[in-house]
Amino acid sequence: MKKIILMLFSAVFLNSAFAQEEPYLLNAHYIEVEGDVGAFIKANNEFYKKMAQLAVEDGKWEGWQMWQSYTNQNQFIFFHHFKNPKQFEDWNWDWTSDKNIKKARVERPDESAFKMIGGSMEVYQMISTALSGTDSEYFIMNEYKAPNWINFIENNKLWGELYVTPQLEKNPGLNWGFGMT
Repeated sequence: MKKIILMLFSAVFLNSAFAQEEPYLLNAHYIEVEGDVGAFIKANNEFYKKMAQLAVEDGKWEGWQMWQSYTNQNQFIFFHHFKNPKQFEDWNWDWTSDKNIKKARVERPDESAFKMIGGSMEVYQMISTALSGTDSEYFIMNEYKAPNWINFIENNKLWGELYVTPQLEKNPGLNWGFGMT
């Protein structure tokens, strides 16, 4: 099933995404946490974020983001950024191997206080953005189905150009984009 995603992303990743001719891909996976959500966040900030930074330095991906739902605090989306399809295809999921843990000088976290329940995993391609040049403090994500994908894409490009772009000076931190699976 195809979905269109309306995303607000940080300018850092989106600027690099559109400076290239090849498709910029985002691998999104959903996680629901049972138990201590604070311990889950701490484990991600102290271990997984550092491992993700190492993966970026090693060229395994372009970036990593962890988003927490504001309305359902135990739900998270993780985005793995890939600069092109080749980088995505070469990905082997070894970013938390013992070798990489030693290289990053971190210890695997105690995950006994929480349980992660994996949800869907989808790959999105960035299509269009309008950026204010400043980071956003929040993101809004909408998923859509469309009977005519070409019209939907063209309408969203126009929306970005005609409505969002004129709002950027008045609303610092407003960043808009959309992509598709």
